[in-house]
Amino acid sequence: MKLEISTPEKVYLSKEVSAVIVDTAMGSMGFLERHIDFVTAIEPGILTLRNKDGREEYVALFEGILVKQANTIDISTRHALQSDNLPQLEESLERYYTETEQKEKKARSSLAMLEGSIIKQFQEQNRTTYE
Repeated sequence: MKLEISTPEKVYLSKEVSAVIVDTAMGSMGFLERHIDFVTAIEPGILTLRNKDGREEYVALFEGILVKQANTIDISTRHALQSDNLPQLEESLERYYTETEQKEKKARSSLAMLEGSIIKQFQEQNRTTYE
């Protein structure tokens, strides 16, 4: 069956697989080729896929939607990270969260400065209006 994982930026992964295990809103679910058509929300977690040759790979998914239709599984998610090695995937996730946290801190700092500037401009405008 074909597995396709898409993020807002691109098609992250597109390959033939024999099985998929993913965390959904209803718990962990496994999908094989003849599984019924299905739609579900995906919880943040690790998707396990089994290649046609039997090797397993792992993809960290950040919440999204899974659609199983005919012989295709389409997953749409905000972000995905892939590895064939779980410890390596954990390291990648740690780096991702650290970088994201730093970006968010920077954005919050910039927003606070912008808010302060706007408040200062309103105060100056009020002073000149009432003087």
